[in-house]
Amino acid sequence: MHDSHPLLEDLVAVLLGEADEPTRARIAAALREDPGLGELEERLRATIDAAQAAAGMGSDMLPAEGRAAVLASARGVTAAPVAPRGL
Repeated sequence: MHDSHPLLEDLVAVLLGEADEPTRARIAAALREDPGLGELEERLRATIDAAQAAAGMGSDMLPAEGRAAVLASARGVTAAPVAPRGL
């Protein structure tokens, strides 16, 4: 079992543009104080970019399967690959 950061889901919501203002503010403050969270943010951004590229999507869209893959990756769990749209 892999431990995950307590702010993982909020961070993913921020990165996917799904977070409300209080959540964005909480994550911004946490990023200033927690270098480990900053490292996690970098890995998540790379994972999100790769999932969006594989799905042939714009930078502001990610299907539910892709969101699950991002969370699984951040938790250190292998998730099923995301198939490109239309296949």
